[in-house]
Amino acid sequence: AAGEGGFMERLKLLSLPFTHLAASGGVNPTSQNPEDWVQISMGDDKEVLSFTDGDAGSVGASASVCRGAALGVALEVMYSPFGEIGNPQLKIVAARASHSFGALSFMRPDPSRAQTFQFSATLSFVRLDDTTDRETAVPPHPPLPRLLPHDLFYPFRLGSSG
Repeated sequence: AAGEGGFMERLKLLSLPFTHLAASGGVNPTSQNPEDWVQISMGDDKEVLSFTDGDAGSVGASASVCRGAALGVALEVMYSPFGEIGNPQLKIVAARASHSFGALSFMRPDPSRAQTFQFSATLSFVRLDDTTDRETAVPPHPPLPRLLPHDLFYPFRLGSSG
């Protein structure tokens, strides 16, 4: 079952076809700048496959079960807003992938016939900031000087008209 390199590695079962995500939407796909890309961390979730080849049950179906099989892959993308509070720009800050495992049961009466199995792939986005703790910093108005310079309205002249 597991063999050399593992079942999932040999068959590329439920593996992601990429290792990095662009940190923002404006990244050139040919960019070599490491700050433009976020590496996807892969979970160390591995299970040992075990196979039981049972006899046909009362309904005539095979009782073969493979336990510890990868049934799904989940990609979780964490993002956070950067920049101005009034116009934040969202940026990916981390990503991780993990697998879900379970049992595959062969239920066909004829073991030489193929059977379909259901696998899943999920994608979720998680915001990594707390917007309720934000405070908008508004600086106080600057004080006006009490004495204005004599040439404040130059080239206009102040005078009395009479």
